Amino acid sequence: MKNETRAAPARTARVGRAVGPLLGIAFIFLAGAKLNEPTRFADSFEAWGLDPGLVPWTGAVEFLLGLGIFYHGTRTSAAAVLVPWMGGAAAFHVWAGDPALAALPLAIAMVAAGVAVSGFRAGLHRVLPMPAPLRNPPTTVTGAAGFLVSLVGVSFLLRWAMGGAVFWASLPVLALMHARTVSATSKRERIEMVLLYLLVLGLGTAGLWSFVGHYFMSDQVAGSIGWATGSPFQRELAFYHLGMGVVALLCIWIRDRYWIAAAVTPALFAMGAGVVHLQDFVSRGNTAPANWGASVLIGNLVIPVVILGLLAWYSRLGGWKLERTAGAGVARF
Repeated sequence: MKNETRAAPARTARVGRAVGPLLGIAFIFLAGAKLNEPTRFADSFEAWGLDPGLVPWTGAVEFLLGLGIFYHGTRTSAAAVLVPWMGGAAAFHVWAGDPALAALPLAIAMVAAGVAVSGFRAGLHRVLPMPAPLRNPPTTVTGAAGFLVSLVGVSFLLRWAMGGAVFWASLPVLALMHARTVSATSKRERIEMVLLYLLVLGLGTAGLWSFVGHYFMSDQVAGSIGWATGSPFQRELAFYHLGMGVVALLCIWIRDRYWIAAAVTPALFAMGAGVVHLQDFVSRGNTAPANWGASVLIGNLVIPVVILGLLAWYSRLGGWKLERTAGAGVARF
């Protein structure tokens, strides 16, 4: 009887682990569509008697709920909030005289209720836990491969939904919150955690993101920069980004001065590329979205300077010397 009692929470916990990430990814994808292309949903909102201006706001709420459901620590709370959110959507469709549209949100509400109940029964509920996306990764080859596929896949989805600038800006915030969960209170430890996030989730996924763009969507990327299409140089450049992305992702396993090599090369490339884009703007008046604007300024100039500055600051605080004698520091989560 006691074994059955212990097994019940374990079974319910497995429900959340199996369904939660899929539900979270689905909501992040849906929210990303509303945030990136609100006009696609504007007609539907207007037909329901709602202000089309609410589209990005609902997208933002659903993005946060999807993100909360995806991560294990916040899954129970986010799923509990999703139940009335989807239940309200179903009730609205019934009230608006279109009950057929209520079926999907009602089904989602029921799935979310199952995830929330399983979390509560398994004792997984915590009130506003600090987010910590980068946990100790597995060290076996197969485990590491699965870890990277999940990490990169979700990071791609978040980058698409949030936009590059917001994604980069969120990384130091997540890093400092994570530092609090492991009682990393010294300045050196906090800088180390911020560097870890910028290198792995920032440069790592950015390198693979650029590889996908330059290799599989060469002409679209060239067009967005305002440059000629059809050049094989695009695919050649793609493999540079692939290499630098993999090197940066390995920073979660390899520490010490390896981080300097992982950061300096892509930082110098990004700054050089930024200068070329600015020269093209001045000489040819090229105002293509990927050649001129906030994305170029932030991605090619601001982020590299911040990363190099943090590396120098960390070195001045004795970070590399301490790592030689004390191991990986707070990065051991």
